[in-house]
Amino acid sequence: MIDFSNIIHRMFDDSYVITKNGKPYHVYPYAAEFAELWDEVFVYAEANPECVTEEQPYVPPLPELDGLRAAKLAEIAAGHDAALTATLTMPSASPGSAEIALAVQDFIAVDAEGLEYVRGLLAARRGELERAARAAQTREALEAVRVDYPV
Repeated sequence: MIDFSNIIHRMFDDSYVITKNGKPYHVYPYAAEFAELWDEVFVYAEANPECVTEEQPYVPPLPELDGLRAAKLAEIAAGHDAALTATLTMPSASPGSAEIALAVQDFIAVDAEGLEYVRGLLAARRGELERAARAAQTREALEAVRVDYPV
């Protein structure tokens, strides 16, 4: 049994959703198996527009400021880790954990003060970015926090 009393017209693909045997039934216009039924629904919908509801496209909700802030803080932390790794392992493009551990040991052996200076410089920048992200009161202000580190 087909019920045309409540037709949903999906604008993005020109399909219809009708009730068939008491359940929602999707009638797609570009498939041969639905051609006859689609034509029937189309004619009925044109003649009875009061029975047709146009489906609005889905618009995902914008993330809340707290969620955006958490993502920005994660980006700041990841940027810090990437900058420290890059500083320790240059010119390697994607070092593994063993290579990073060896680079730290080498840096300590050669220039322990230099390592502490680099770590302090990057930590200070991370702190600046985190404070700016936490202080942001709007989406625009949060997006203006540019995550960059000296490498």
